[in-house]
Amino acid sequence: MPKTSPPRLFFRNAAQLLTLSGSRVPRRGAALGELGIIARGGVLTEGETILRVGSTRLLEREAVRLRAESIDCDGRVVMPGFVDSHTHLIYAGSRVNDYEMRLRGKTYEEIAQAGGGIQSSARKLARASLKPLVEQAAGFLEQFAAHGTTTLEVKSGYGLDIAQELKILRAIRKLQEQTSLDLIPTLMALHALPASFHGRSCQYVEEIITRLIPVAAGASVASGVVQGKRGYGRTQGHCHSEELAGDEESRLVLKTRRARSFAAAQDDRMGASFRSLISLVQAALGQGRGGTTPAATPEIQAGRERLAEFIDCFCDRGAFSVEDCRRVFEAGRKFGLTPRIHAEQLARTGAARLGIECGAATADHLDKISPADIRALAASEVVATLLPGANFHLGLKQYPPARKLIDAGAAVALATDFNPGTSPTLNMQFILSLACDQMRTTPAEAICASTLNAAHALRRADRIGSLEAGKQADLIALDVEDYREIPYYFAVNHCVMTVKRGRVVFSR
Repeated sequence: MPKTSPPRLFFRNAAQLLTLSGSRVPRRGAALGELGIIARGGVLTEGETILRVGSTRLLEREAVRLRAESIDCDGRVVMPGFVDSHTHLIYAGSRVNDYEMRLRGKTYEEIAQAGGGIQSSARKLARASLKPLVEQAAGFLEQFAAHGTTTLEVKSGYGLDIAQELKILRAIRKLQEQTSLDLIPTLMALHALPASFHGRSCQYVEEIITRLIPVAAGASVASGVVQGKRGYGRTQGHCHSEELAGDEESRLVLKTRRARSFAAAQDDRMGASFRSLISLVQAALGQGRGGTTPAATPEIQAGRERLAEFIDCFCDRGAFSVEDCRRVFEAGRKFGLTPRIHAEQLARTGAARLGIECGAATADHLDKISPADIRALAASEVVATLLPGANFHLGLKQYPPARKLIDAGAAVALATDFNPGTSPTLNMQFILSLACDQMRTTPAEAICASTLNAAHALRRADRIGSLEAGKQADLIALDVEDYREIPYYFAVNHCVMTVKRGRVVFSR
């Protein structure tokens, strides 16, 4: 990556400058449609950050004084770069066989039973070395940037094995060193049950808890401290063992309102297990008895650095139970990993409620949530991340209830769910079109959900997601005169320039 500081830049004469300024919390309800538009707007950057935002006329004199390089955006929309808060970027090959099987009438579950699906991706990934995984993902990242995305969350999950999951996390780390884009790593701890653990899901969950989680969170463990995140240093609430029934909704809302902070709640349910996790990582770091250093296995090597920031589970029919995911989230939080959850995609299982109980950053998919779930999400701080690309690619008629969530007051975000099986798209502009056409959001709501609210979903709204002085200079120029044309002209790439941390990383 370039070591020199980016030049001062002056983006001027934007037909519409969408600032999305002013909010320090996720946008909800009517506020989701507020874009903070400045006609003939300008953005002045210095180094990696935004110096000033306003009308071009008011900024011109300062731009001249600072000798900023002028970039004319005449007739175009300028807005924050897209924040894609849910992707599965790292995988080997593709799943075109699954695609054709689905076109021939096979269901998601039938394809998995025939050896396709996530298990197919796991077999391909196991045969791949780190280098081709990084090279394929780097090519995808170039396309993300070309379509206007400047920050991505990236999950593991196609390993289904300790060493393979760590390989994915190391690939993410390698990409972080190479790309201009910001990559936020998530340990997808529970994605699918490996064939070798058929009928033994409890044993697999225990292996994830005792072997994978502490190593993925190695940097925090090495210091003996559970690290918080700047601006979001606490964990919301406790995980509870009981299921919440619909008639207990008021109790859930009360719990949620009392659990506004995000602190790592220390409970005693895993005392002995937790001590064994610390012992394992101490051994991995050469801190065992007598000061001996064990052989450098992949787990030990990975245990010397923090490889993940979030922890995710697929809690759904045919995947993992609420209790399985609860155990994993409890273990992850002890090591400073913030939960995210794949929830209610295939069936209603109580996953969204689990996300609320555990203080998850997001609950994602949400196709099958109930009216009571919608009200509970609206009363919580969990961001409802909707992934219409998966519904589109699977040919489903039902989409997540975006309109009901927004009207109820939930914090809603949008993401691509980029993955080889159900949503092989990296174009956030197309996701905006699906949100508008299939889920009945307005264009303004879709833009806010894919920038500012998505930044909140990644705990980074203090630095990205809007165009404001002091924030990162992450912005894009689109070849349209009216922001509503972005989703209106669907499946088109309108992006003509992408700027990341004050540096132009794509232009045409």
